[in-house]
Amino acid sequence: MKKIVLSISTLVISITICLLFICSSAVNAQKSQSFVYDKSKDKETVFLFDSVSCVLTPHLKYEFSYNETGFLKTKKAYRWNVATQKWIPSYLFTITIIGENQIQEFGRWNNQKNDFSLRKQKAIYHKEAGKDVSNYISFSWNDKNDKWEITDGARFESYIAMMVNNSAK
Repeated sequence: MKKIVLSISTLVISITICLLFICSSAVNAQKSQSFVYDKSKDKETVFLFDSVSCVLTPHLKYEFSYNETGFLKTKKAYRWNVATQKWIPSYLFTITIIGENQIQEFGRWNNQKNDFSLRKQKAIYHKEAGKDVSNYISFSWNDKNDKWEITDGARFESYIAMMVNNSAK
C-alpha cells in the first residue's frame, strides 16, 4: 500500500514539474514578443517584434483622415494576412460633425461585397445649447429590413418625451 501511495505521489510531482517547464517556456515565448509602432499623422503601423529571432512582422495598420478644422474624420483599420502577405481591411470608423453634434459610424469589412457593411453601427451625439452634456442615440443596421434601428429604444422614447415637455413650456 505504501508503494502505491509513494508511486502516485512521485507521479504527481513528476507531472507538476513537467507542467512548470512547459508553462514557463510559454510565458517566456509571450515575453519575447512586443509591439513596435511606426506613427505619422495620417498612418500608424503596428509590428510584432520577436526578440529571440529579431524579426519584425506586420500586425495592424491604421489610416486616418481629418476634416478642415483638424478633427478626425475617418479611421480605417487593416490586419496583416501572413498567408497572402497582404493587408486585409478590418473596419472603418467615420465621424461627421454638424455644428456641435456628431454622427459616428462603424462598419466591419464584408468580403462578399468588398465594403464596410458588416455589423454597421451608428451613434448620434446631440449637444443642447447652453449645456455641457451630450445626449446620444445608438443605432444598428438591420440587413433584413435594410434600415437603421434604434438600439436603446426605451432611453430614446424618454429623451423624446423630455424634449417635447421642455419645448411645451
